[in-house]
Amino acid sequence: MKSYNYCDLVCALRACGLKQGDIALVSTELFSLGCMEGLRDRQVFYNAYVQAFREVLGPEGTLVVNSYSFQVGRMGIPYEHEKTPCTTGAFSQHVLTQPDCIRSLHPVFSVAALGAQASRICCNVSRSNYGAESPVDRMLKAGAKAVRLGLGFAANVFLHYAEAVYGVPYMYNKVFDVEVFEKGRPVEGPFMAVVRYLDLDLKFDFSKIQESVGTAGVVKSSVLGAGQVNAVTASDYVEIAIQLLKKDPYAFLMRPPSYTKGRHPFDGITKGRDGIS
Repeated sequence: MKSYNYCDLVCALRACGLKQGDIALVSTELFSLGCMEGLRDRQVFYNAYVQAFREVLGPEGTLVVNSYSFQVGRMGIPYEHEKTPCTTGAFSQHVLTQPDCIRSLHPVFSVAALGAQASRICCNVSRSNYGAESPVDRMLKAGAKAVRLGLGFAANVFLHYAEAVYGVPYMYNKVFDVEVFEKGRPVEGPFMAVVRYLDLDLKFDFSKIQESVGTAGVVKSSVLGAGQVNAVTASDYVEIAIQLLKKDPYAFLMRPPSYTKGRHPFDGITKGRDGIS
């Protein structure tokens, strides 16, 4: 298996355009990169990644990960803000357990951040995953970069943000019916999220966004071990995604959904249901 060292990691992060003061929303598939030389303990391994980001981003920079807790939405498990683990990978969970980590309050779609802008991104946020004043909305407006280690650049959270703000017809605003606790006290709802209709059997296809983003030259990539590090400024990515959706609202799907007439979102005329005589 191909290996790399800590210096290789730092150089790869800098080579993909990360610099002091940046906000980096990081997604990982670290096993695909190979082994980091000299590290066998898992916690030491993840600590090395946190330290590398701190070194590259500097004291004014911010490391952010998705700390989603899908088990809450799927199983109805109560969400305990300080205790509920995330389901977005071991590195995200490691970041979430750091003493200086701040986690945004959402039972399913939280993010966790370390650094200078952690409070600005995560505190007093809206109760939507992609709405105004959500962590994703704040990161976009603050010039954040989507950074992917061992993963392609085509799909990231800002693609779904673009779907939400454009208003694609195959997604809706869901209200979660779950118990939420912060510091042991119940938090009143509602909490919402823009999610896909499960009964539409959606098949995603990211080839158009990959081609468009790649052709635009806004992605910076570097080699690390057996894989790559990719980074793209969120605003560049979202602008391209919105332009694709303007041409075709189903640009990120293999085919348009098969809607059922009379059912949401293809529920027909409103006469007789809208209270207007």
